[in-house]
Amino acid sequence: MSRTSTGYEMKLTGQNRRFAFFSGLKVDRITILAMVASGAMCGAVGMFEVYGIHGRFVESISKDFYFDGMLVAMIMRYEPVGILLMSVFFAALKIGGSAMELNLGISSELILVIQSIIIFFMAAENGITASIREKRARREAKTRIREGKAA
Repeated sequence: MSRTSTGYEMKLTGQNRRFAFFSGLKVDRITILAMVASGAMCGAVGMFEVYGIHGRFVESISKDFYFDGMLVAMIMRYEPVGILLMSVFFAALKIGGSAMELNLGISSELILVIQSIIIFFMAAENGITASIREKRARREAKTRIREGKAA
């Protein structure tokens, strides 16, 4: 997505469709290409799930996968390597939560609390970093004032 012209065009179209259109991009073609690629990936994952794990179609096969996928992608700001790492982490949380409930009797809802905390900190990241920068700037300004008075 960040190293090819097609990926850049898809990202641009997703961020601002009108701007992409007036830039001369074939917005409809790019949108359909993105949907086909996305559908192909989802179909491949579903195929591996059905044929590799269950060996047959199970009605509740994709329960909540869509929510976790969107959540992981948004948390990692749509960076592919980060998405892979975070999806492994979320999978470990889900599997660990199930095992924790079976073996220790601790509710698996604790995993949702951990995911919520992660989401909260990712959403608050801009505010937290701005607050830290502001405090650092104040500290540096006070240091400069003290150095100016001492000289």
